[in-house]
Amino acid sequence: APCHVIGVDLSSEYVAVATDLAEWTGLSDRVDYIQADATALPFDDASFDVVYTQHASMSISDKPRLFKEMTRVLRQGGKLGLYDVLLGSTAAHANDIVTPLPG
Repeated sequence: APCHVIGVDLSSEYVAVATDLAEWTGLSDRVDYIQADATALPFDDASFDVVYTQHASMSISDKPRLFKEMTRVLRQGGKLGLYDVLLGSTAAHANDIVTPLPG
C-alpha cells in the first residue's frame, strides 16, 4: 500500500510551493504540507512510522528541542532519518562542506 507523507515547513511560501509541486507531479493524494514549527509539532505522540528531515535541521538552532520533538512523534520501533550538509569536524577541514553519503 502507498504511504502518506506529511511535510512540515515554517514558511507558508514553501508549503504553498510544495503543495503545487505535489499537484503537478500527481502526488497530491499521497502528500500534505502544513506550516508548523518543527520544534513544536502539532501531532500526537507516536503518530508516525517514519520521521525524516532533509536540509532542514541545519537551519534550526535548538537541536535538542528539534530532536526531542522528532522522537516524540515517532512511534516505538519507527525509523528516524536525517540528511544535512555539515562542516568538517577537524581544524584542518573546519570550512569543508561534507555531504553524508550512504555507506
